[in-house]
Amino acid sequence: MSVLQRVLAVSVCILFLGNAALGDWDVGDPLKWSHVQFPDLSPTGMDVKAGNVLDPIPDPNRPIMKKVLADDFECTVPGLVRDIHIWGSWKHDILPENRDPAGSAFPDPGLVAFHLKIWSDIAVGPGGPEYSMPGQILWEMDFMPGSFTFRPEDTQFREDWYDPNTNLWLDDNHLGAFQYNFDIPLADAFMQRGTADNPIVYWVSVDAMPMGYPTPLGEEPEFGWKTTHPQNHWNDDATYSDWIWDDAAGPAGSGGAWVPAGPWLEMRYPLGHEFENLSVDLSMAITPEPTTMVLLGMGAVGLLRRRRK
Repeated sequence: MSVLQRVLAVSVCILFLGNAALGDWDVGDPLKWSHVQFPDLSPTGMDVKAGNVLDPIPDPNRPIMKKVLADDFECTVPGLVRDIHIWGSWKHDILPENRDPAGSAFPDPGLVAFHLKIWSDIAVGPGGPEYSMPGQILWEMDFMPGSFTFRPEDTQFREDWYDPNTNLWLDDNHLGAFQYNFDIPLADAFMQRGTADNPIVYWVSVDAMPMGYPTPLGEEPEFGWKTTHPQNHWNDDATYSDWIWDDAAGPAGSGGAWVPAGPWLEMRYPLGHEFENLSVDLSMAITPEPTTMVLLGMGAVGLLRRRRK
């Protein structure tokens, strides 16, 4: 095979990999982080409540509140984050309800708004906290229904549900699971700066707001971010924080903003769980931008040229 043929072959592979990164994540797809925190789809798997419930009833004595979950990851190759993938389920398998033009209701796991953030890291150290946690917000983006993709995961076992605030743990609560895929436009992508010699730890946070119509059973859909198995544990525990809506916060004329109601708290498996008191880590995959793959591929082409000489 000539050098030109090798260049063309590498280019085709690069383009294929770049396109593969924009959509569902499959085993073997390229990664921005060193490993995937696969979802624990076994009986030990657990979904942690993230976000709030559908259409909370306004109550002046009870501020509107949502739960934000975050987990850390390491960047060793600089580049843009173009897509983020997580796995999740719904409490009691109750999905948001959509309606077709005829008015018939049907469950829709995509009828939910996600808010994703990337944070700096506050590491454990002298004078620092007892556990690492998110620091400053570096990037954030809303994903409304239709702006992300999702697909069901094959599940054979019922899994647990957990609300760390109330310590509510429901064993064998639900069966369904979904992979949610968030593609980020180039103009809105976050630039990671870590290198192999100087890795940087970031945090990604997720919260979800179900949308649609009230369910006939009267129980609102609640989204949970699925755990990964403890064997995939990396660095420090996942964390959670409660946020409240403040009408006086945010830029002038914004109508308010979400603000933290308390500190970040680390998450451990609840009492009675098979992994009782072990660290909780959450399932996710972060993949590289296509441009990064092109640059890596062009470097490979350069090696081919030098070897031929």
